[in-house]
Amino acid sequence: MVLHDDLALKSLRFGDALIEEADQADDGDDALVRLETDFILMANALSDDIARLMEWLGGEVKQEPVQREPSPA
Repeated sequence: MVLHDDLALKSLRFGDALIEEADQADDGDDALVRLETDFILMANALSDDIARLMEWLGGEVKQEPVQREPSPA
């Protein structure tokens, strides 16, 4: 995975273990089931990578709630 100056993630590559796990899934030769299986496995892997990336970049900014003054009646 490559993080560019504009914070775009490119060149995503999934590990051999993940590819092998997808290959071993019992999809019954159903292309739609295989697509769904691949999508779920890849989305979970990407979710982990995004969490790690957020941590490396300092985490999420926690904003304090804005206190608004009451409007005159």
